Amino acid sequence: MADRVSASITIGGTLPRSLLPEFAALVEAEGLSTEWDGEPFTLAMLREDAPLELMAYEVAWGRFEALESWCVAQGLPFARWSGAYSGQCGDERPILAGRLHRRR
Repeated sequence: MADRVSASITIGGTLPRSLLPEFAALVEAEGLSTEWDGEPFTLAMLREDAPLELMAYEVAWGRFEALESWCVAQGLPFARWSGAYSGQCGDERPILAGRLHRRR
């Protein structure tokens, strides 16, 4: 059984339009929103001029494993925050560094 905590992820970088449907499906599968207790993410919420901030409650181990792996494969930088859970020393904030701009 997974420990579940609140978690958020900020994703930057440049994403080709051809990958948007796959990206949206991964975000949807994670049940992410652009606000705490907000509506589920849709591509209409994606802004070209800023990194995408997503969040959710009750995230298994405070990680978005499929989404994070996909971001690494695509070279998209991200920073994740998650609350602490039993058996962990404290909250967590791993960062994958990279370019933080969006192509117009």
